[in-house]
Amino acid sequence: MRNYLPPLCKAKLACYILFLAVWGVTVLPSAYEAPFGYLDDAGTVVAVRNVSQNWAGLLPDPETGRFQPIYWLGKLLACSLWGDSPAAFYLFQALTVLLNGLIIIYLVNRFTRSTFAGLAAGIFFITGSSIYEAVYTLGKSEIQASLFLFLIIAANAVYLECQSRRTAIAALAAIFICSLCANWTKETLAAASVFWLTGLSVSYMRIPEQRHFLSAWLQTSLVGIAAVIVSRLGYYALRPEISAEAYTKFVINITGIKENLLFYLQQTPDVIFFGLLSAALVLAWSGRFQQSEQAGQKIYIIICGILLTGWGYFLGMLCWRWGEAYYLYIPGALFQTACIVAGYFVLRLYKCTRSLIVLVLLLISIFKFYGLIYGYYVAVSQRINDSMYYEAIRKYAELAKPGDRLLLEQWNDFEEPAYSSRLMLQQVFSLQTEVYGIRSLFTGQSLTEEQKKLYSIKNEWNDTILKPKKGDYILFMPGKNSAYWIVRGVAPFVAAHSHFERMADHVTVKSENLQSKSCLIIQPQAPFIVLDKVYRGYRLYQIGDIEKMIQWSGQFDDGWIGRSAIAAIPNPAEQENVYFEVFVPQQVLPQRLTIHCGDALVSDITFSESGTYPLVLNLDNYITNNHSVSASVDLKFSVSNIFVPQNMGLNKDTRELGLLLKSSKLVLKD
Repeated sequence: MRNYLPPLCKAKLACYILFLAVWGVTVLPSAYEAPFGYLDDAGTVVAVRNVSQNWAGLLPDPETGRFQPIYWLGKLLACSLWGDSPAAFYLFQALTVLLNGLIIIYLVNRFTRSTFAGLAAGIFFITGSSIYEAVYTLGKSEIQASLFLFLIIAANAVYLECQSRRTAIAALAAIFICSLCANWTKETLAAASVFWLTGLSVSYMRIPEQRHFLSAWLQTSLVGIAAVIVSRLGYYALRPEISAEAYTKFVINITGIKENLLFYLQQTPDVIFFGLLSAALVLAWSGRFQQSEQAGQKIYIIICGILLTGWGYFLGMLCWRWGEAYYLYIPGALFQTACIVAGYFVLRLYKCTRSLIVLVLLLISIFKFYGLIYGYYVAVSQRINDSMYYEAIRKYAELAKPGDRLLLEQWNDFEEPAYSSRLMLQQVFSLQTEVYGIRSLFTGQSLTEEQKKLYSIKNEWNDTILKPKKGDYILFMPGKNSAYWIVRGVAPFVAAHSHFERMADHVTVKSENLQSKSCLIIQPQAPFIVLDKVYRGYRLYQIGDIEKMIQWSGQFDDGWIGRSAIAAIPNPAEQENVYFEVFVPQQVLPQRLTIHCGDALVSDITFSESGTYPLVLNLDNYITNNHSVSASVDLKFSVSNIFVPQNMGLNKDTRELGLLLKSSKLVLKD
């Protein structure tokens, strides 16, 4: 006799299979051929190895002020199961997202008794815009923290409805443990307190006659908030010397809040849309609260807690020092869960017109479409960026000899890529080498007080150490696309040319590659959605004889100068001329260029047409009259006109630009 699954079980099974399929298409690919990137990845490997060798690695970090023992234990679990390869960490993240989605489906099924609503909640979660930046990079604790938060909500729901003492004790224990784990994964999960406080307040205002229910909320609140307090007490007990001025400190700054809000409106509008929609649906539900059955009233209170927790978290992120899409991973998940449940009950309680339902579904479809195209863009951008970087580091490790240095052209020495690349070479490739970021040599950038505080820097860097010398390797990563989306440390890619491309006589390309992918891109000008290629590559140069290499100050990374710039000509000889190639844009015509050596005028030329022009300067008089043969000569370039690309509607570049210096070198006279 055959056993058949009842229709409800078949529907639920189909629901979970479909969710698994969507997860397999959107999230699981993050673990396929995963490389290490240049931000948190090397530090993640080092931290996990330290934890595996010495449990002291679980103590609070004295530099950042963070205490994340559960987060690092999770990474250690991934490392123990699959090794400390990038694919292992990415697979662990993907599985954590899968489990989080299944818990969301379980919760929505429990609240609505609707298989379709559960499936919708799971798919909404897995296709939110903010999920992809966290999934396709390492070091984002929001993924694990979100899992614990939804476990807290599930345990809370079980406790509010449980009948047996044993189940009640287990639920309270789960609330305490998950709350502790959440806060020891990400300190911002103290926002879970909003969930309990909201439940208490709404229970008291809406159903004060049900004292048992209010008492149950009070008990879960005391247990959960106690866990939050214990998590912070543990932090201070283990590291009492840590200053209150830690990295984790939030500051209320009106300008910063406005900038962050604008960033999220542009970058992750779907998160804000679902936050507003879920708030509207909860308000509509509130209007028919008394008409709901008793079970629905209790679910309403839980959804209020979920919704306000999401908004509390979001408002907290507005007070953070900058905005990043993955910061909204948790509020995005909360908003969409609340939206599905509240929408289900509103449809049951109201006779909504067909046109209203169609309008809401159309808006939801638009924002889910946005989340998908944004997510694909993020996945593509992060993956090709990491693969190109990882290949470049691997090539350098193969080519480098003792004493060689790696100089990162596009980053400052105090930034994460320089430090992380050094760790990567030491820990992953077992190569002890020096790695420096040299961007400051081209931009003249100096550290701000905020940067000194953020990166724990006490002194300025030494420009003498950063200057390239014979045998050094230079890593440059070109790339370009037209999107305005900002993915942490990755995109948009705007650098197309290396400074060292203009010094072909002094450098050799040792290795290079480039990857590109087509994707839909949203841009600020019409047409607003285009199919374009995102590409990223690398070029690994090695410095040869640079005694004759011209050094610039006042020149931007891409070769443009503003009103003036200075070229330091090293050791010019009487048998040499200085060769320059300049591009004159249409926007500055007629353009007058003057070149001075000290007070002496070397050249004065006016360009009346746009184009690229060669300039050859003879410095004989300035060598013999003003300098010794071994000294350098400084040439000051000045232009009469400048333009700002943004003001002319060309792009968002706000720099004042005069000329593009395409190449400069010393050449022998004919």
